[in-house]
Amino acid sequence: MTALSPRQRLRPSVALGLSALALAVALTGCGAPESPEALYARATHAAQACDFEEALSLTQKCLDRRPDYVQALILTGYCRYRLLSPEQVRLDSSTLIAPLERAVELAPDDFLAQYYLGWMLFESAQYGRALKPLERAYELRAQCPDRDDSVLAMLSMCCINQNLARGRTYLQALRRFRGFERSALLYNALGYLSVRQRDYQGALVAFTEALRREPRHAVTLQNLGVLYDERLQRPDEAMRYYREALFARQAMRDSSRQDELTRRLRQLAEARRRPAAGR
Repeated sequence: MTALSPRQRLRPSVALGLSALALAVALTGCGAPESPEALYARATHAAQACDFEEALSLTQKCLDRRPDYVQALILTGYCRYRLLSPEQVRLDSSTLIAPLERAVELAPDDFLAQYYLGWMLFESAQYGRALKPLERAYELRAQCPDRDDSVLAMLSMCCINQNLARGRTYLQALRRFRGFERSALLYNALGYLSVRQRDYQGALVAFTEALRREPRHAVTLQNLGVLYDERLQRPDEAMRYYREALFARQAMRDSSRQDELTRRLRQLAEARRRPAAGR
């Protein structure tokens, strides 16, 4: 047996102590499970880095340890949304809706739970179902005031889709936010909803406001043409706005609706000539 040199010799108690320390380090580093909080923190960092697969894996581990972790449920739904295409979300949103519904069940007064559930339902085109969580989120908006405008925008579109008059209240509230107060889109949406509510004078006011902000806004010009054509029975005004809408689309090289506009202009022109031809 080879003798240890003086530098190599260790007292038995010191050797035992180092062995115990090495074992403790090994046990701490390899075997001790991470806490749900630590897993969730890692998941949020992964999500911020747009590594949604890793974030989803970590939230699943977090939920294995604590199934009622509301924040992890919310992040799970969001990560699943980011990993699906828009077509997949509309086709089957059940995997991302389920954890968010559970989060709302556990924390009905949590803004983010209501907000993300409403958002995911909105993205999956379930506008009627999205209204309840979005309206609840709007009631809880003091928790996250920086998201007021996005809640109002989604609420407005849900109400337009469902033909609900209260959508005008949400659209009008949007006007106080930067980016919306000068938007032709907002006033065009107000006009569109007013038409559906048969408030034609209100629609005229809203469409006129939209054009004041963006005079060549093709969608608003076409909507005014339809309003004068189909609701107010004023074909001359309808033709004027249809022409302007056609010119606006041509200027933008936007071919959508050009054939439709041209066809309707031709029909109205022919209708104007008929009385003269009959004399």
